[in-house]
Amino acid sequence: MATTAYRVLVESVRNATRHGKATAVSIRCDSNSLSIEDNGTGFNPNEVPSGHFGIRAMKGRAALVGKTLSVESKPGGPTLVNLSLH
Repeated sequence: MATTAYRVLVESVRNATRHGKATAVSIRCDSNSLSIEDNGTGFNPNEVPSGHFGIRAMKGRAALVGKTLSVESKPGGPTLVNLSLH
């Protein structure tokens, strides 16, 4: 579980800075969830280009350990990635 949370965190921050051009990222973690929110440009989560695998990989990692991952965003931002830990 710790490795999954770490990989989700790293990929979320990388996506925020690389694709979203975020200048700030907020990370919150408690016993129930890991949340990463950025102030980047945002995107439509239903229109991820086929050559981009980061979100799919994060969801797959979460599923492998029996957890769920959600991504909330819209063009103009912000983006929120939430990994359930309970």
